[in-house]
Amino acid sequence: MRKTTKKLLAAVLSMAMVVTSFTGIGAANDAKTASAAVSSVWKEDGYHAYLYYQTKTWDYRDPLKTGKEYSYVQAGGQDVTEKAEITDVLLKEGDGEYTVKISGVDLTGADAFNMMGISTDIPLKSADSIKVTDATLKIDGNEVEGAAGVELPHTKSYEANGYSVFSYTGYDGWNLSSTIPFKQGKLTTMPKSDIEISFKITGVPKFTKTYGKKAGATFTSGNYTYKVTTAATEDTNGKVAITKLSTKGKKAKTLSVPNTVKASGATYTVSAVNANVFKAAKATSVTLGKGVTKIASSAFANCKKLTKLVVNGKLSSVAKNAFKGCTKKISISGSSVDANAKKIKAAGAKSIKKVYTPIFATKYATSGLVSGKAGTVAITAENVKSVTKVTASSADEKIIKIKNEKTSGLTYSAEIFGVAAGSAKDTFKIAYKRIDGKTATKTITKDVTVADGGFYGQLEDKDITLRVKLPETSTNVGEERTVSIKGGTSANMTVKDNGTVRKDVSTQWLIENEMGEGVNLGNTLEATLGTYADKVAATDATVFEQAWGQPITTEAYIQSLRSYGFNTIRIPVAWSNMDSEDGTYTINEKYLGRVEEVVNYALNCGMYVIVNDHWDSQWWGQFGACKEDADGKKTADETKRAEAWKRYSRYWTQICDRFKDYSDHLIFEGANEELGDRLNDAIYESGYCVPKDDNDTKAISGNLTEDERYEMANKINQKFVDIVRSTGGNNAYRHLLIAGYDTNIDKTCDDKFKMPTDTAENGTTKLSVSVHYYTPWDFCGDGGSGIYTQKDKEATETYFTKMDKFYNAGYGIIMGEFSVCNPKQEGVAQWLNDTMTIAAKHHILPVLWETNQYMDKDNCKMRYNDIAVLYNTITGSTGDTSSKINTNGTTTDGSIADYLETTNVNNLKAGFEWTGKWYKNGGGNLVGDDIYTTEEGGTKVTKGSVEAFVPESSSKSSIDGDTTELGFNDWGYQAFLKIDLSKYKKPVVAFNFLDISDTEDFVETVTIGTSDKVGGSGKNTYDLKYSEFHGKGIVLNDTLLKALETEPYLYITFAGKPAVTGITVYEG
Repeated sequence: MRKTTKKLLAAVLSMAMVVTSFTGIGAANDAKTASAAVSSVWKEDGYHAYLYYQTKTWDYRDPLKTGKEYSYVQAGGQDVTEKAEITDVLLKEGDGEYTVKISGVDLTGADAFNMMGISTDIPLKSADSIKVTDATLKIDGNEVEGAAGVELPHTKSYEANGYSVFSYTGYDGWNLSSTIPFKQGKLTTMPKSDIEISFKITGVPKFTKTYGKKAGATFTSGNYTYKVTTAATEDTNGKVAITKLSTKGKKAKTLSVPNTVKASGATYTVSAVNANVFKAAKATSVTLGKGVTKIASSAFANCKKLTKLVVNGKLSSVAKNAFKGCTKKISISGSSVDANAKKIKAAGAKSIKKVYTPIFATKYATSGLVSGKAGTVAITAENVKSVTKVTASSADEKIIKIKNEKTSGLTYSAEIFGVAAGSAKDTFKIAYKRIDGKTATKTITKDVTVADGGFYGQLEDKDITLRVKLPETSTNVGEERTVSIKGGTSANMTVKDNGTVRKDVSTQWLIENEMGEGVNLGNTLEATLGTYADKVAATDATVFEQAWGQPITTEAYIQSLRSYGFNTIRIPVAWSNMDSEDGTYTINEKYLGRVEEVVNYALNCGMYVIVNDHWDSQWWGQFGACKEDADGKKTADETKRAEAWKRYSRYWTQICDRFKDYSDHLIFEGANEELGDRLNDAIYESGYCVPKDDNDTKAISGNLTEDERYEMANKINQKFVDIVRSTGGNNAYRHLLIAGYDTNIDKTCDDKFKMPTDTAENGTTKLSVSVHYYTPWDFCGDGGSGIYTQKDKEATETYFTKMDKFYNAGYGIIMGEFSVCNPKQEGVAQWLNDTMTIAAKHHILPVLWETNQYMDKDNCKMRYNDIAVLYNTITGSTGDTSSKINTNGTTTDGSIADYLETTNVNNLKAGFEWTGKWYKNGGGNLVGDDIYTTEEGGTKVTKGSVEAFVPESSSKSSIDGDTTELGFNDWGYQAFLKIDLSKYKKPVVAFNFLDISDTEDFVETVTIGTSDKVGGSGKNTYDLKYSEFHGKGIVLNDTLLKALETEPYLYITFAGKPAVTGITVYEG
């Protein structure tokens, strides 16, 4: 406070009890430390918090926001504003943890505080649900005894309007209050330099920035002078009152008050006419805008020529003498004629006449309308007796349809549904009866534009025109026999493959006649363990098979794939998983055996099987391996590059020898996406993307140029063909799949990419090229939530046309991966249908990338009815269609699809609370706050451990006996929350994030499901977009609660890489 107020307040403050207590917890968040006079945090839009105090000797930093009073700091009777260092904070909406601090204030000249705590610039009117809890007070770095973990009472600053203050001690409206706990701890010494409060705040309201002129400011526009009564914000217009009529205006015959007026870049609604504004004006006619609701004293007094007043809004108040001295009869028209006329008559008008001019107020909510969505129109008639009929029409129903029309009383409403992109005129012809009973009509038109919102709704059977031929009998299925697979997981298995190879059958013919549609066994046999040590220690192939959350593959599951018409299965494999450590790269018999078992599951069904070497802990980076000198200069590491060729040859020689007697239903693929830019991927001394041990500290990337990478990719593909053919047996005629450059269509179609040369006998007939397709990526990619449009469909046609060059050269074309990775979107079935249909037109076999998102592996059936129907229809199959749910969230029986609701948690009781820092692994194995601030930020984790990805962790519960606990995957991919369901009837789960990571790009979608253990796979999963759950709690539905009875862990992960700082379970 300023010195001029000291005497006035001294009497009040002298009554204060001596303070001996205080509180806090948390870390600074969005804080800025600076000289108090120039604290930059106040330049940022939003609500702020800062530490305020007042001692018994009148040293202070005030709990005010008026002007710049919050910047003034006094200690020892001196202004120390420029010397003191302050930490003020910007508060984010919702909940957060912060620290405020003042350093450089010597207050030892006083023996107590009169007031002290946290002050904010949050108006009291916006602060109903704010709480400050877990507050801890430190004096000169030492925590005050008994002052930790307490709630601070919510008081207010002492200026007129009031702002929110949370005090350890002080006054509520400058009166002593029993609501303030004065004894929360023991303060034995006053600060020599530092005061610090850490705290948790909940319920911070949304900050709304104001624009234009401040409340109280005046400006002139046209004939009127206005005063701002409410400032304009980014969401709403401000309000102004007319305070003066110009000299020219006083002489005008006709005057009109606008609905709105603009000033200083802001828009204001004209809401009032102040006293004396039109007094004695010469106007015969005045029109008031629809925003005017108040007319003040003598506003129209002595307007002796006034005969017409149009009031376009409903008046809430008219001063008694507002129209005193208006001697002529005034016709009142516009809106709310009866109510307005009554008020005007009572305000002194000598005589009035009510005129009922029909009004049709039309509200359109069609801005931003896109195809597949509906806007609304509402037309409300006024000053009419009745609305008898409304005839609505669209000029083009291929663009807009008018649906769900309804007339109630004098209001007509309808939906304006966007069918397709374009513009069309809507017409509404209204038949009505006037007040005098006569009939009349009114026509209203509106041009409405619809943007492309992508494909939507159910894919109709008539739109599924593709039909794929499947063989009536399988050429590879022969006499059933029981064999022991060397190294297999079971003692014996049934094998039906007859080893038949048809020398004269081309890959092109197989694709178009027998291979049908394809599917991947993704994230399964190519899954790897987190560390080199884990890899070496593993003794069972199924450990790898389950490493990425997939269940063990069963023959029943493969049979279920076949039941939907999938006649080709691609089995990605990481062959290094159990190879030897002696430099011979010998593949463990158990791993070969397990792959052979799964291959036979498919061959027994008559399917075609593609086996490859897939990612494989990125040993492929050895082909471009480099070493660095002391200055960081890279040169080729020829030793490692030679090892790459040795490894590649050894792997494929062993694979070929193991499978050379199998029929031509078994196809080899030389690589996945590694032949291209990834030949330069960084590798450790171990030869992989993970280090061998703690001494293996640096991964070095390659230095191959683009031309060299193309040349290397071509050489590897040629080596692949040569190895397979050299092993003899059926491999001499085996169909081979050649990986395109990055499997990218444009790069593969570049002339620098060359297909390898096969034997003269085979020519091109046994070779095909592999590309992958996930376009558009924002729709198809991991965590996708985009739209699929007609332009995207046209782009698919363009891309696939480029591949014709390979077909014309005699090669087969296999799209080894294509998918919408997040199937819970509008347009997924349409994308799959279009992509497969266009692929067939260009002789391309599409192989769906499947990682348990389309198939329910545990129950061996499709998760979505529309996808099951799509594949059944295309292939003429009869796979299980019992699922009621479609990919777009609709259901087959019209019922509401199972989903997760969200809710505001401000008024819910928090039970279990975990706080800490979980760096959710985004795939790069990186931790550290600088992940979110710099492109090269983060520290790479080289050994899986919870401690690395969750360096801070603590939990508590306010509920007695609550045994809820939280665990994490070793590599930071998932959290597993075991909720004590005996303590929560309807659990609600909410998340907090580190501010710099709290964006849609870093968080993306959240996936909630169930699991049987920490580190287990997720089942019964639901996905919510960032915009759907951010700042809210997720209500666990009955499906999840039922599943948690047998799979007790709530499975939690995010599609992005946020730093999660809080997970709270509330009682809903």
